[in-house]
Amino acid sequence: MNLAEIFSKTPTANWIIMAFIVVALLGLSIYTQRFRKNPIKIIENKNLFLSVSGVICLVLFGVICYKFLTHTINYSLEFTGGTMLEIGFPESVDKNRIPDIIKKSVEDYNSDIEKRLAVEKDPKIEKELKDMLLKTPTVQPEGNPRIMDYPNDMNRVDMVLAKKNGSLSKDDLKGLSVDLFNTLGKMRVDEKSISEENGKVKYSFWVETSEKWFTTEEANAEDLAKDKEAKQEEKTENKEDENSENIKRIVVFADQKGFEDILTTFDKDLILDSVNISVPQKMLDADKKEIKDQFNAAFIRVATSKGGNLEDADRTKLLTIISKNSGNIYIFKRESIGPSIGKELSQKAFTAVLVALILQLIYIAIRFNNKWHYGIVADIGLFHDLVLMFGIYALMNLEFDSPFVSAMMTIIGYSVMNSIVIFDRIRENLKFLVGKSFNEVANASCNQTMTRSVNTTLTVLITLFALYFFGGVTLRNFAFALLIGCTAGAYSSIFLVPSLLSVFEAKIKYSEDRDAEKKKEAMKEASEERRRKKIAKRLAEESSQELPPENEDDYIDKPRKAVKEESDEDDEDEEEKPSRRKRIVRRRRR
Repeated sequence: MNLAEIFSKTPTANWIIMAFIVVALLGLSIYTQRFRKNPIKIIENKNLFLSVSGVICLVLFGVICYKFLTHTINYSLEFTGGTMLEIGFPESVDKNRIPDIIKKSVEDYNSDIEKRLAVEKDPKIEKELKDMLLKTPTVQPEGNPRIMDYPNDMNRVDMVLAKKNGSLSKDDLKGLSVDLFNTLGKMRVDEKSISEENGKVKYSFWVETSEKWFTTEEANAEDLAKDKEAKQEEKTENKEDENSENIKRIVVFADQKGFEDILTTFDKDLILDSVNISVPQKMLDADKKEIKDQFNAAFIRVATSKGGNLEDADRTKLLTIISKNSGNIYIFKRESIGPSIGKELSQKAFTAVLVALILQLIYIAIRFNNKWHYGIVADIGLFHDLVLMFGIYALMNLEFDSPFVSAMMTIIGYSVMNSIVIFDRIRENLKFLVGKSFNEVANASCNQTMTRSVNTTLTVLITLFALYFFGGVTLRNFAFALLIGCTAGAYSSIFLVPSLLSVFEAKIKYSEDRDAEKKKEAMKEASEERRRKKIAKRLAEESSQELPPENEDDYIDKPRKAVKEESDEDDEDEEEKPSRRKRIVRRRRR
């Protein structure tokens, strides 16, 4: 596709929106240049940022839990199992109408089942019917028409159909091509050759040569004579003489009974009135040019209410309804995915996210001098980004598919990059901005890296917006997930993560101060304990000594002068008194 085709096929509104987004992002980039000279107070307003982030995460996490509990999360077929169809619609069908056609067809399919449910009395059959109801399908039209190359050799089948009772019309045969395609294989319905006359319909189609349905038999001269007029044009092209002894071959049904069963399966009153089958040949148009049809193709993902895939009969019924609503369709691909594959994929996706978070936590902690709170803070920021991605998708009922898992892993790597840049600047400024508190250092570091973080994010957002508007329907879901994740990652790395780091540092400092105070108190108590033990030891030594006589209390209680006088009197009466007893009494009095 050249540049002219891109401009011509892209809606003008997309270009206008993209131009407006680019101008707005450039204006924001210029505005962030002021943050170095006029720094904003991020850390001082940390309570505001933490509160806003907490409320948003809490609300979205509640939405996710509600969706999980009610089983209303819009999983893709990769996770739930189901049926994927790739259908080509006639070129006359506008590709913008394809989603509406598919959704209406599913509604018609469900309405038939609901009518049966209204009159059904058996609980077992009622449950089976409820399980047959289809979920809202996911439709992704392709950006450009699909050019179909048919096989080299195809049989042309011209059959005249009638009804046992009553006349037949072209509208009665809408959807017949689906039944034929499901059984015969690759085929092309020649809609222009379908005509009705006298209550009968001539239905023509090209079909891939198959020995199961078509075979050839040798024809003798008598058969050739009978078929002379019908094969005149063919004989002229092959330049063969009428009386040639070369053996001719004619195409006949290998299993006409099976072919008639296909028709009666579609409509039990349908009768194969007559049929003519051509020799296998290349499809050519009126100008003898090779036929290459164009289809507006679309990928359709549909599942039952239980998340299972459709049975063959149910799939044929749905395709028949789609064909009735849009005209003859071409089935490029049919694929069924079991729920076991979806369960394995979801488990692996969860394991991948968990392992990535754990390994990043360990690496960041080791990288920043075994400070584990750095890694914890970074993982909390990543968890915030993932909750926003999941929550917005659940709130908008968007489809969770494998590209969404890829977007999650991309955001885990991208978002943590901005956080590490801020961490590294904080570590550097702690060496140079000596004497300032951690909050002041963190706020200065955030403002110094603000321009770099914003500009990096804006360049990524411009690319993602271009991918969203011009990348086609297939990439739109992936681009939208990255848009949410990159925006949430930029916010969390600039405002949320530094605020959380400040809170952790304050807690750690408070804990360290309390530990120092407790250590000081413990040392004081230990010193007091040693003093008490020393006094107790001394008292124990004194208590083990010989006590004074029974009148010791008199010595203790009486005034020293009186005791001295008595002592002098005692000295007069008793000249020899033990000096040891006196020393003990004096010591105790002191």
